[in-house]
Amino acid sequence: MLARNSETLLNSLPDVGLCVVRAADHRLLYANQKAQRFSSALRPGQNCRLCLDCEKCPLDGRFRAGEVRRVQVKTRDRDMTALTASALLWNERTPAYLLAFLTSAENDPAVQVAQAVSQEQCALAASLRRESALKSEIEDQSRFISNLSHDLRTPMNVILGMAAVAEAEVKDPGRVRDCLKKIQCSGQHLMELIDQVLDISRLEAGQLRLERRAFSLSELTEKVLDMAQPLAEQQGLILKVHPVRVRHELLMGDGVRLTQVLMNLLGNAVKYTPAGGQVGFALSELESLKPGVARFEFVVEDNGIGMSEEFLKQAFQPFSRALDERSGGVRGAGLGLAIARDIVRMMDGDIRVQSQVGKGSRFTVDLRMEIQRGQGLGDLHGQRALLVGLDAAQRQSLSEMLMQMGVAPQSVEGQEAVRAIDQTRERQSPYLAVILDGEGVESLRMARKIRGRGAQPPLILLAGRAHAASREEMELADVQVIQKPVFRSRLEQALIDLSGRGEARAQSAREKFRGRRVLLVEDNALNMEVAENLLRLSGLTVDRAFSGEEAVSMLERAAPGRYDLVFMDIRMPRMDGYQAAAAIRALGRSDLKSLPIIAMSASVMAKDVSKARSAGMNDHISKPVEMAILTGVLEKWLGKR
Repeated sequence: MLARNSETLLNSLPDVGLCVVRAADHRLLYANQKAQRFSSALRPGQNCRLCLDCEKCPLDGRFRAGEVRRVQVKTRDRDMTALTASALLWNERTPAYLLAFLTSAENDPAVQVAQAVSQEQCALAASLRRESALKSEIEDQSRFISNLSHDLRTPMNVILGMAAVAEAEVKDPGRVRDCLKKIQCSGQHLMELIDQVLDISRLEAGQLRLERRAFSLSELTEKVLDMAQPLAEQQGLILKVHPVRVRHELLMGDGVRLTQVLMNLLGNAVKYTPAGGQVGFALSELESLKPGVARFEFVVEDNGIGMSEEFLKQAFQPFSRALDERSGGVRGAGLGLAIARDIVRMMDGDIRVQSQVGKGSRFTVDLRMEIQRGQGLGDLHGQRALLVGLDAAQRQSLSEMLMQMGVAPQSVEGQEAVRAIDQTRERQSPYLAVILDGEGVESLRMARKIRGRGAQPPLILLAGRAHAASREEMELADVQVIQKPVFRSRLEQALIDLSGRGEARAQSAREKFRGRRVLLVEDNALNMEVAENLLRLSGLTVDRAFSGEEAVSMLERAAPGRYDLVFMDIRMPRMDGYQAAAAIRALGRSDLKSLPIIAMSASVMAKDVSKARSAGMNDHISKPVEMAILTGVLEKWLGKR
């Protein structure tokens, strides 16, 4: 709206008519008496009819901020000069034009006043835009905090509730195990939410860094699907896993971040697909033109509620969530897709989405990752395998894997399997293994029928992830079970074990690290108990120190070579982990200078990891400690010592 002093000044000018015209449709919002006397076309509440009389409409064209245009207007009543100023905001912040009609073309004071008014309104408009942006940001943050509070309380309620149930049902082991499983799942979900908030902060500050570590694509995929399967079952969904087409499984890169991307996509697919729907996962290796680099395509799709074209434009923006009645009250912080997109971009990859309301969504991630050396486990050339009752996709995928190992595949249907096995027995050229699809009772019957004919080749059943109940029956038929999707490494290891060539490599991690001694430094008794149990499960002998000072003293008094590794907590009173590590390195003993010290901390920001290395530590493990990560660190620092 016009400032009062500007309106007073304009009205005080002789022979100046003042109007305000809405920009959208040229409707007159205001016209003073002088303007109405100039022309009958200037009446508030109706569209400006000057365009019927003018040789050139003074409202046409775009205006720069603070610009004032002078246009000659010829009407039925008289000739006038019109001054048009832009960027005016009228009542309720409606974009409008300011029109000043003059009988004299040389009214310089009117021009100056119009310019002043226009500039004043431009400043007001900019201020209101900033105010609106700030208000929108505050609303986004408020909505985010509200959603996050709800999402944090949900798993916390489960954890506290199941803990109370377990305490009340302590005499029922089955009930306690069920409670512990739910507590563990809820705890993992809680950690994921916390990590998401931290990740957004790191991304905005430019502090998120990718790790370059060796990882197995098959193990990563199995972990992701193992986490996604219970979520799908709880929602009443089918998780369909397509056969993989992968040649290289051992890779270099940030497997933890890739897991996070895939779980974000699968989690969203599950959340926004109604009961009875289906979520699909596919993985394939594409052609790569760069030596030493493999290219992979991950696809997560569903037949859920889908997204509108309008929401697709902002789907990867932080705090974005499509809220409508179809979502069924699904809550979320709206950070998952934004984090997934930024991580994929940091990996020099691409993420795309296709979606249609009511038909579902399809996310495609295209990544290139460095190949580890030493792919493959052993030599199986000259062996044969029999594939029984597999569909075309499974048959093609398994045949390619077997031929890469040097194993010749033969595919038959149902009853033909028994005949083929009998023929090989007569020729004394048995199959290394018979591979059957484990989904369905027919495969189980066939396995029992083959077993019932006496000594026969080992059986391998390919089991779907949703068929946990039937695996017990499969074990009764004396078969080995491999979960889908089947990776080459899993199949190859099974075949090597069946051939008798895998016994030399069957040393467990417990035997590998038996006799090694580590010092565990942790001031929290509960955390100490958890970490100690994990280390002992790995076959290690564990000595404990409950403070940084105690750790330094124990190492100073210890005989050279007594300890093979130190796990050091960071946040401890008096002497923290950084200070303790620096003090250990400063003791001056050659064995302590080379002793691996591993930070074990809930502080996982990039600066925390960097600070640990600067203090003399060799590696960093985040809390809560995962057994797989711990095993990898032990293998890295103790495997060759």
